[in-house]
Amino acid sequence: MSQLCIRAGTSVIDQIRAEGLPAHRIAAVFAASGAAKWLTICGLDQAIFSRFLPASEQPIDLFGTSVGAFKLAAGMQADSVAALANLAECYIQQDYTEGASRDDIDRETQRILTSVLKDGGSKAVLNHSRYSFHCAAVSCRGRLASERLATQRLGMLHAAVLATAGRRAQATAWRRTVFGAVDSLPRFAGRDCFKTTGVALSEENIHKALRASGSIPLAMYGVGAFDNRDEGVRYRDGGVIDYHPLPDNLRTPDDGIVLYPHFYDGFTEGWFDKFAPWRKVAAARLKNVLMVSPSREFVASLPEGAIPDRRDFARLSHNPALRQQRWREAVQRSEELGDEFMALVDSGDIASRVEPFVD
Repeated sequence: MSQLCIRAGTSVIDQIRAEGLPAHRIAAVFAASGAAKWLTICGLDQAIFSRFLPASEQPIDLFGTSVGAFKLAAGMQADSVAALANLAECYIQQDYTEGASRDDIDRETQRILTSVLKDGGSKAVLNHSRYSFHCAAVSCRGRLASERLATQRLGMLHAAVLATAGRRAQATAWRRTVFGAVDSLPRFAGRDCFKTTGVALSEENIHKALRASGSIPLAMYGVGAFDNRDEGVRYRDGGVIDYHPLPDNLRTPDDGIVLYPHFYDGFTEGWFDKFAPWRKVAAARLKNVLMVSPSREFVASLPEGAIPDRRDFARLSHNPALRQQRWREAVQRSEELGDEFMALVDSGDIASRVEPFVD
């Protein structure tokens, strides 16, 4: 059984078929929102950060939203294998058996981020010698900035209606904020219809920026102002508009490969697009992307034939021990993905396994 699905855009597929995948060709690593879904590829991320990327020396941009940002911050730690395992276990240990209030979810999120950034973890993200970290949140005003659930629901309903008309219409409701190193922010100024503002990361705001990137509307409280100009603004989950962040929306292109470890074998551009499956990301927009994801056969072999999902908290609320057992099994099995990826890279067989993106 093939454990991995490997797809590449037109700018890189011939290159990979000709020379395999040397680590020095990687210019950026992108990471998607998806909550518990990430657990499925924890072992793949461990292999990438501990065994693949260290074989090169070039600077690399990292960009993620929500849990994608959390895992990139973990991957930047000196012991990336231990840090990613710790993030996975912290996520698994979340407990909402008494119901999930906003206070409960905020408390658990704070616990997870504190664990990721402990013992100099924030300095590892801010001062890494090779990696430039970036994450994104959406800035909201009006109804979407309200913490009154009834008011916020009206704002979300309005945003959902706008989403039926496409991303350009949504740009009237949401704005993107990218947090990152001051010298690399210009590369992430935004290349699509959403107004994008950059905020430099610091020791004082990195925890807050990560929390903002994962603050799910309605389920969690928004995050308040980052400076005096932000009065009345609340920051919420960056996955609303960059659910599976696309490099051509965000990053100034170059000749390097954007490596995209992903839990799905395709991309959903914005959160509202989940409800419009006919909105597919065109292959032409993924020219410099190399996506590595679990194969459908691998997913079918997981407990219940499915990857972990945030809805499991409610579905298995009567048996949280079973949920944790299944999620831990998914994490353990994900090591197979990392081993296969490294075997394909080291042998050069990735050249025969890579397939083109198709519309």
